[in-house]
Parts: sequence; C-alpha cells; structure tokens
Amino acid sequence: MAESVRFHLWMLPGAAGAFLALAVLLMARRRRERRGSAALALLAASSGWWCGLQVLILGAPSLEAKVLLSRVQWLGIAATPPAWLLFSLDYAGLRERVPRIITAATLAPCIVTIGLAWTNGGLHRWLWTDARLLDPARPPGFRFEHGPWFDLQRW
Repeated sequence: MAESVRFHLWMLPGAAGAFLALAVLLMARRRRERRGSAALALLAASSGWWCGLQVLILGAPSLEAKVLLSRVQWLGIAATPPAWLLFSLDYAGLRERVPRIITAATLAPCIVTIGLAWTNGGLHRWLWTDARLLDPARPPGFRFEHGPWFDLQRW
C-alpha cells in the first residue's frame, strides 16, 4: 500500500514563505514601472519556489519523492542569490555601473549547482553524499548529508 502525504507543523513556515513570496511577486508585477520591480519579481518567484518545494518535500511519503522534489527545489535555491543581487543593484540604481560580465558571472555557480542537483547520485555525490529517511514520527523525517559543493556554496 502506498504511503500517504504527511502534514505537520514544520510545513507552516515554508507555506507562509511561499504565500508571502507570491504576494510580493503580484505586487511587483502591478508596479512594474518602478525601479527594481522586475528583479524583485524574479527574487520573489525564486524564493517562493524554494519555500513551496520545501513544503512538498516535507510532505512527500517516500525517499525517492523527496530526492526528486529536492532536485526541482534547487532551481529556486540556486536562482535566489543572483536574483537578490540583481534586485539590490536595480533598486539602488547601480546596475548600469556594474559591467554585464560581472552580473552574468554570478549566474555561473547557479547553473553549475542546478546541473549538479540533477546529476547527483548517478555521476557524483558533490551536492549531497547521502539521503535517508529517519523516524517519520519526528519531522522532518529525512536527512541529506551535504557534499563538498554544498559546503563550498556556504562560504
């Protein structure tokens, strides 16, 4: 028999973050003529994606589902820092002063991280070295052991 989705209090912060990000995204879209609004919409979308997927990961019944959702979640995790930088530069009116090659270079770790998330396990273990279920009665009920690329990204 297939396991059902589990709901618990640990889902509330992620759900709140996703709904708040959606509200910011809609506000930024309505005020698109304002400085920084497009970059703020991108930031809200990426961070909302991150939060929303965290809720789904917490509720996923199997390790395979958690790993798959985690791979999808990395799209938002990896996109949030460059989106934050773009928003900061736009809002401060400094984007024109920073060479495009510099802002484009901030995307390189983002792209590498997404690629590593989708190939982790089969080709390497750079992003996480192990994923396992823990006691389902004690949230979050799973654990990822982080690998060297994750540790490098924390710096």
